[in-house]
Amino acid sequence: MMVGLGLAAVLAGYAVESSAWSPPSQAAARPYTTVVDRYLASEHGPNGWVFGPAGHWFCATRFLGAATSGDRVTVYVWALCDEWKRSGDRIVSGGGESLPVVVYLRNADGHLHGVSFDEPGDAPDYAPDVRRLFPGDVADWILSHPGDVTDLQQNVIAQARRSLLPQ
Repeated sequence: MMVGLGLAAVLAGYAVESSAWSPPSQAAARPYTTVVDRYLASEHGPNGWVFGPAGHWFCATRFLGAATSGDRVTVYVWALCDEWKRSGDRIVSGGGESLPVVVYLRNADGHLHGVSFDEPGDAPDYAPDVRRLFPGDVADWILSHPGDVTDLQQNVIAQARRSLLPQ
């Protein structure tokens, strides 16, 4: 798996002092999690990094907040997306990425739909992009937390197993 861009930014000297803000409870994420995770996985497309058409993408996110304006919703997350394929009676990973992402949704007929997303660039653009894309307290938190994604990785593996291995 690729090293998360958040870690690369910290190693590049962009870390800021830890703020008192912390991510909202995952209960607050319930309206968004499924649509955001599926949308981000679909945006990686059918031709994966390593496995090509045999690869399947799965994403899991840590909810960092949301802002609503009319039928538009901007969702702030830390995302982990990995490519997986079945190999006999097991699954194998082809790689992935872990980084903060802004996902733009639209509410149509009572259902949220992914419209687009934005993510920070690599260093030296990482920290300025995080500050541009995320609200101040969220940006501070992102820059001071390089992204422990152990829980997200377990979620992605569970998704891949359910989808790719026979029950």
